[in-house]
Amino acid sequence: MLVRHYSSFQREDRGLGPGWDVVPSRLHFPGERLFFQMGEKNFQGYLSFLLQDGYGERSYFLQGVNDKGYAVYKTPEQSRWIEEQ
Repeated sequence: MLVRHYSSFQREDRGLGPGWDVVPSRLHFPGERLFFQMGEKNFQGYLSFLLQDGYGERSYFLQGVNDKGYAVYKTPEQSRWIEEQ
């Protein structure tokens, strides 16, 4: 899997615009997919997962559910988030 990554320190244009790059990545799910209920919404998701890419490893933790009923994850130290689809 490849991920588009932005770095404001990289001014070189590698085909995606200045600062943008594509790096290999990997997701690791340490637990099983679970069923959750938040308010009136039922959904499936993981408590957490790891994203490994060329820039390091980050943990994402379940934060809730979006309007479409998919799980939303966020890193504790940054404002990065991922929505399932």
